[in-house]
Amino acid sequence: MASPRPDLEDLHPVGLRFAAALDGREQEREPTNSASAPAFWTPPDALRDLGVDWALTLQQAVADWHPDSVLVVDASEAPGFALQALEQGLKAVFTPEDDPAYADLSKAAERLDASVLTRRPAMQAHWTPALPRSRRRGLASAAPHPN
Repeated sequence: MASPRPDLEDLHPVGLRFAAALDGREQEREPTNSASAPAFWTPPDALRDLGVDWALTLQQAVADWHPDSVLVVDASEAPGFALQALEQGLKAVFTPEDDPAYADLSKAAERLDASVLTRRPAMQAHWTPALPRSRRRGLASAAPHPN
């Protein structure tokens, strides 16, 4: 039997755009006594710019990273994409309650056993991918200057 889905209000909010930002954060998988698992929130423009497949892939990466973590996709700039993503298995979206698309997203989420959140919390952290360090960094500065 699957464990019940955690209450999204109990998870601490972390901004996330790319699954690569999860790499190297194994020590953060286990919440401390006072902290809960992260609820990863996407930026408002991410769904519009990166699409439904990106959202579903990121949701799977978050679930693989920690089973109690969830992804909340900000649908405020792309409610049509959000509806499509919900229909394809996305579990949580954010849209303000006064957004014209709220009623449709809410009905779809209820039918699909997903969640629509109407309040975006302040992020406690923003995770970004670590860039690889170049081994050749010093070579350019070591070359003789032509002047």
